[in-house]
Amino acid sequence: MARFAFNMANKPTVEMDLPNVAEAKCEAARYLGRMVCEEAAQFWESGELSLIVCDDKGLVLFTLDMIARDAPALRIEIPQRI
Repeated sequence: MARFAFNMANKPTVEMDLPNVAEAKCEAARYLGRMVCEEAAQFWESGELSLIVCDDKGLVLFTLDMIARDAPALRIEIPQRI
């Protein structure tokens, strides 16, 4: 097991013991998804969230960024299935 630190601006660092980087990436996606739901108003106002994941020595392993943009009101033609 390795220790990973999940860092997001204005949030306490969350540390987790996980088997490998692949599992840390999955957990990062889950964590960021929870933050979008918990901080929905702030997320949609700012349009972005960023999560930085480090190892136990503070080395940045990867970042996960989420960006949201409101789309203009457009009508999209959806083909009918036969």
